Amino acid sequence: MDPEEDIKNQAEELVAITNLVQTYLGTVDRLKKELTESRTMLEDTFANDARYMEANEKAKAVTKEKKQIKAELLKNPQAMALSQKVKDLSDDFKEAQQMLSGYVADYQRLTDAREIEDASGNLLQIVTISKLVKSRGENRKR
Repeated sequence: MDPEEDIKNQAEELVAITNLVQTYLGTVDRLKKELTESRTMLEDTFANDARYMEANEKAKAVTKEKKQIKAELLKNPQAMALSQKVKDLSDDFKEAQQMLSGYVADYQRLTDAREIEDASGNLLQIVTISKLVKSRGENRKR
């Protein structure tokens, strides 16, 4: 293929993808607003029903009692130690997942592979998830 034609095709593809991203950004924003409005309407439906509100108040009281009992149980040294162990293990797990994700990204970048074999010989598919977040600085535009 001619290098100039290849560059032209890449440019056209970039423009098309940019347009699709912008279109779906608009769709996501519209759906988010519609979802928020619909959720609010549904919550208002519940809030306007006396039976629901009475049951909700009972649930809040039970939840408050449950929290008090849990706090009392956590005063026990054994429970306190277990709670700390769970927190530490959870933090270690999240850190290991982040490290693994970085190494898998490096592996994929170096090999251009979409699969990797684990230590047991199982073939695992590499899945990349991308999302958009606003740049720092509100409503920053070029």
